[in-house]
Amino acid sequence: MKTSHQPGVRSIHPGVTQPVEGHVCIVHHKIEVGIYGAANPAIFTKALLVHSMVDFFLLLQLAGAGDELQGIKRGIMEMADALVITKADGNNVKKAEYSRTQFANALTLFPVPESGIRPAVMTCSSIYNNGIAEIWDYISGFIEKTQTSGYFSKHRKNQQQYWFHENIREKLNLIFLHDEKVKHLLPELEKKISAGILSSTAAADILLDAFLKSR
Repeated sequence: MKTSHQPGVRSIHPGVTQPVEGHVCIVHHKIEVGIYGAANPAIFTKALLVHSMVDFFLLLQLAGAGDELQGIKRGIMEMADALVITKADGNNVKKAEYSRTQFANALTLFPVPESGIRPAVMTCSSIYNNGIAEIWDYISGFIEKTQTSGYFSKHRKNQQQYWFHENIREKLNLIFLHDEKVKHLLPELEKKISAGILSSTAAADILLDAFLKSR
């Protein structure tokens, strides 16, 4: 996972950055969405965070890495504005084209996105520089179309709302976890949950009650 921090971007989670209003930033974020990663809720959460800070969500998929349609979370595919099968070169060309056809067919079963533009499925090779220009042209065209339709502005406003609530949750979480009573009770309650003495719901209620009484 790699994130390029630019001026106007502040980090809120490991490997995730938040855009600051009035600045232009480029975020490069690699999310593993293979067969085993698809079952990990943290993967989807990070994808959601990335989606909430970009104007265009490009999903990269490696051909021949297993059962592609099984190995990628439906929710992540639904967020994608385009999907690109990478490393379409050498002996991998046929596999890449096969994967492209699979994904293109699968995406026709999804509802048309709010942007009104059904995601394209493309292939590329960085070694031979194939498909790179076409991908950039598609992204540029997408931005132009959504700016004209008004979706671009609407999407950014929705992102601001998302980060408004996310910042509240983040700050409340920090206040909660730094509370002395919470810090004292937390390890003990975790042990009781593991031992089957307390349910997670009951333990959470105890912790929250202790926190509220300490205010």
